[in-house]
Amino acid sequence: MKRRRRGDPVASYSAISRCYLKMAKRCRLHKLIRQRFAIAIKNSAGRLCVVISADEATVSSRNAKITSRKLYASSRKLWFRIKKRRSRRSVEIQSVERFSRNISAEAREKQ
Repeated sequence: MKRRRRGDPVASYSAISRCYLKMAKRCRLHKLIRQRFAIAIKNSAGRLCVVISADEATVSSRNAKITSRKLYASSRKLWFRIKKRRSRRSVEIQSVERFSRNISAEAREKQ
């Protein structure tokens, strides 16, 4: 085992900086490995989705019709919700416009 001299601060500083450099390299390497695994998992999940969708395509026609009806019903509900919200917003906007017209009319009358 080598002994370091206690009196040489430059040597101890360079040793410490080397240790930090090693740790930084190791962290970068681990980060790259994590990213690589994340990409691999995404790719495998995409392939799995393709396989599952192919399996679902072989479902009997009765089940497929039921599923399509459910999707149609849910999309109609969503469409009606959006339509209702838009009508509420338009009513709110119209009331604000009326209010602003009334204020501007009162301002003209005062002049």
